[in-house]
Parts: sequence; C-alpha cells; structure tokens
Amino acid sequence: MKREAKVVRESGRLMAEVLREEACQSCRACRFGQVERVLVELPQEGEYREGETIELEVPDGTVSRGALLAYALPLAAMLAGLFLGARWGAEGVQALGALVGLALGLLVVRLFSRRMKAPAPVPCARISKKEE
Repeated sequence: MKREAKVVRESGRLMAEVLREEACQSCRACRFGQVERVLVELPQEGEYREGETIELEVPDGTVSRGALLAYALPLAAMLAGLFLGARWGAEGVQALGALVGLALGLLVVRLFSRRMKAPAPVPCARISKKEE
C-alpha cells in the first residue's frame, strides 16, 4: 500500500506527513488508519527537502494479515459456534452458538490488535521536488 506524503519539519527533524483518508478511518490495520496524522521520520542525509511530496509504502503482506485477522477470525469463530450449537440442539441453540462464537472471535481480534504494533511506513519514491 502506497501513500503520498509531504515533507515537513517537526521538532527540528524532517518528517513525512500523511493525513488520514476517509477509507482508512474504519480499517485501522496500519498506522495510517489509527491516527489523524502520521509522521514518519526521514533520513537526515539531505535526501529530502521540506515541502516536497514523496511516496511512502507499507508492505502489502502487513495489510493482508491485518485484514485476515480482522475478518476471517471472527467468521471462523462464528462458524465453529454454529456447528457446536448444531451438535447440542435445535435452531435456537445454533443461533446462540453462532453469536457466542462471533463475540469471542471479535474479542480475540480486539485483544490481538492492542498487542500488535502497527508497521511503520517507509519512504520509497520522490514524487515532486520543492521549487526553489
């Protein structure tokens, strides 16, 4: 996943600033979705200048693993609850088993998401240079 960022000076250091897009607000799989504004520290070797636009990248596997955890785990837990409910009784027990499984799956996702550190985006390309 790639994002455009603007090079800004923050606390005397060059940083890439990315503002959160609307689509990222509900995902929260990476740092782009967790805060309103992401600042990524840039190398200080003079490679970047304040005001220019660069491209940042979060490895694709990271986003995929986050999506898999967020969607597949609760679904699998719900199906497990459904099948366990089917072994013990009527349709009401199946529905209850599915709801309990879904709730447990969502709880596990929430616990894991708090422990997982979101990956930091890294600069990968310069889009535009600042006009001097």
